[in-house]
Amino acid sequence: TTDNDMKVVYNTWPLLVIEKYGYDFTGGAHGNWGARYQTLDLAKKKALTPEDIFRPGYKEKLSPLLDKAFREKFHLAEEETLDQILLVKTIPANDNIIVTGKGVCFSYTPYEIGPYAMGQITLFVPFTELKAILK
Repeated sequence: TTDNDMKVVYNTWPLLVIEKYGYDFTGGAHGNWGARYQTLDLAKKKALTPEDIFRPGYKEKLSPLLDKAFREKFHLAEEETLDQILLVKTIPANDNIIVTGKGVCFSYTPYEIGPYAMGQITLFVPFTELKAILK
């Protein structure tokens, strides 16, 4: 079984974000699914990448912000390590982003950083916390 879908998830000039959802079941315990996002800058007529938004070296500075966003969203105490719940010790920045007027979401498909049962994990980091690494 295969299923694909596309939809607009954010549309405020000049930004347009499109979600591309896919599901595949080829046998086994469950299918694989996830959504990928494409952020378009309509004024510049280009698809945005993290390198278009952030200064060089942003990944190292962004990881603690993503860890913090995860802890807040999932009510994980500071003394608990992320790898008690996730498949990683710290959350890396990826290129599956949603840029909005208030900040940036980083979205991780099942198994990318967490177990399948957690589903797709999307973490929001407001621009106020990103000031130091924004272009």
